[in-house]
Amino acid sequence: MTLRRMLVSAVLLIGLLALAPPAGSAAFESMLGILEKDNSCPEATHILRWPCPGGGAMFYLVFPKGREGDAAPFLNQNVAVRGTLKSTTCALPLAQVSRVTASDVLPPCADPGTN
Repeated sequence: MTLRRMLVSAVLLIGLLALAPPAGSAAFESMLGILEKDNSCPEATHILRWPCPGGGAMFYLVFPKGREGDAAPFLNQNVAVRGTLKSTTCALPLAQVSRVTASDVLPPCADPGTN
């Protein structure tokens, strides 16, 4: 993981934790990334991948029961996700998705030769 990506991830997580409700999980307004199907975490059905070339997974995602189909139109696309971070035993943070929408917003991707 590049230093730039680690800094962006740290800023994102600090921002997400700042939105945490006092008695529960951390709610977040929007995360951007590429939505992909993934079953490497038993608690999740999808991952949110860093949208820049060569980007790794940033978060595991789980959709509410009966709403897993909400993700289908957005697979392998850049999306904005809203929801709540949950406790997990998986290698990445787990987000309970309350809303997913297509997004045109992309972060500035560094030239691989400049890292």
